Amino acid sequence: MARLKEAGCESPGLCARLLVGQAAGMDKIQCIINAHCELSHEKACHLRMLVERCAKGEPLAYILGRKEFYEMEFIIKPGVLVPRPETELLVELSLGMIPAQEIAFADAGCGCGCIGLSLLGQRPRWQGFLLDASQQALSLTRKNARNMGLDAQIIAADIFHLPFSSASLDLIVSNPPYIAPAEIGQIMPGVLQYEPHEALFSGCDGLEHIRSLARQATQALCDGGTLLLEHGATQREAVCRILGENGFIDCMVYDDLAGLPRCVMARKKY
Repeated sequence: MARLKEAGCESPGLCARLLVGQAAGMDKIQCIINAHCELSHEKACHLRMLVERCAKGEPLAYILGRKEFYEMEFIIKPGVLVPRPETELLVELSLGMIPAQEIAFADAGCGCGCIGLSLLGQRPRWQGFLLDASQQALSLTRKNARNMGLDAQIIAADIFHLPFSSASLDLIVSNPPYIAPAEIGQIMPGVLQYEPHEALFSGCDGLEHIRSLARQATQALCDGGTLLLEHGATQREAVCRILGENGFIDCMVYDDLAGLPRCVMARKKY
């Protein structure tokens, strides 16, 4: 744990326990039961390698190969964005605001599938279309869907070309790229070094993907349909303006657990 503290890792104690479990091939309960057991030489060497990767800033989810999100465990690998706790707000809002009866929704830019599959896990009668331009992301989404026993339509498509006919969806939910190049200095070094930039940055002002989603959602959503987006903490006014210009009403902004504006929900005009 000293190496992790020295490197400035967040929650070094938790990281150390998870890395020990990974090296020893034990789950959380087994780690507690065997807390005083010594690792074999081979496993100790493996642990040192994992600790060094973590100390150098590699996201813990990549090292472990998994990430918990909305009480579910997702396979995660380098090349696909690591799910963030604040993104769980999209799931909570969807479940709280959208009727439980059968609806059709799209998770645009699904990554590992964390948003769309979390929704299907809670609403199995919903019809979910999970889209991403990355074949690596789609492969992970398929694996996660199989592991969870969930039925999702997984489609290769990017946010700029949504493959939906007019008024075919009740909900579009998305955590799109929304970082502007000028904000690069505010990104944690580990994120910048290891996570895919195409899932982070959006045009010259961080809003290119959101503009595209707003334009296309106007066509793809049924009258009264819902668009729910994650956005940057300083983008609230700009995002609401973009939605209004594209025919959306009742724009509501929701804060994350840190009290920062993080998600916007709006309805297509009737």
